[in-house]
Amino acid sequence: MKKKIKKFIRITFGMLLIIVGIAGLFLPILQGVAMIIFGISLVRPVLYRKIIKKLKKFYHRIRTNET
Repeated sequence: MKKKIKKFIRITFGMLLIIVGIAGLFLPILQGVAMIIFGISLVRPVLYRKIIKKLKKFYHRIRTNET
């Protein structure tokens, strides 16, 4: 029972962060992209790991091409 409640709270908070992050894309005060990524990490941890892996590969390529 506790697991279900924790999962529900985690997913609800993650969805809230995603919604606030989308609003943050249009409002200059909020950091929209950061909130969206953090919300995804709460809702779908597997998807978050894939996104981070692709970002690391992308930035590594940019960093090695500049030197």
